[in-house]
Amino acid sequence: MERLAKIHLVSKSLFFRLGIKNVSMDDVSKALKISKKTLYKCFNDKSDLVRAAVLDHFMQIESSLEDFSKTNSHPLHELLAMTNFAVQQLSQVRPSVIQDLKKYHPEIYQEMVQMREKSIIQRLSGNIDKGREQGIYRMNFDTKMISKSFALLIYSYTEQISQNSDEEYNPQLLFQLMEYHIRGISTLNGLKELESVFNNYEQNKLPQIKTTEERINELNS
Repeated sequence: MERLAKIHLVSKSLFFRLGIKNVSMDDVSKALKISKKTLYKCFNDKSDLVRAAVLDHFMQIESSLEDFSKTNSHPLHELLAMTNFAVQQLSQVRPSVIQDLKKYHPEIYQEMVQMREKSIIQRLSGNIDKGREQGIYRMNFDTKMISKSFALLIYSYTEQISQNSDEEYNPQLLFQLMEYHIRGISTLNGLKELESVFNNYEQNKLPQIKTTEERINELNS
């Protein structure tokens, strides 16, 4: 189990830093200091390894999002924590990674897109229910439709980044998209709380997520 966890982390680190196309099974085995024979005992081929790395990344994200939901009883604080987390995650991935997935591993890419959309809709729906209970969000809109619309907005944003590797990544844009979403569904009381939350918001006070390299160092220690 520990060996598989380390393979997932090391391969993910290489894929995200260098691009999936540029990393071979030989590169992964050298980084792990194991033989290719050993690596192929764990994974049938590179596509199998890529899928495992992507799934591991997704499950890590899901675990963190679940923690945010449990530790933030206020819906606005929950969304800010999730947005901060998304900013950190996007900053660790080269745009070419998405391009490589779409071109060389389309089935894995489609699976990732479906998992991400389902997760976003589920998290936003839960956040809306929480906000309605506290009088933060309005009652007169369709939860599933609004959640799906916002998921498509986030998808469009990340796709734009992946299609232009030279485009400068602007993390504040994600916060602007989240504010746009909140303002559209908030009650008057919710809008007042939104102003208060954003005025007092300091990004460096939100939880800082461990990078892949930090997790690898933990396994090596």
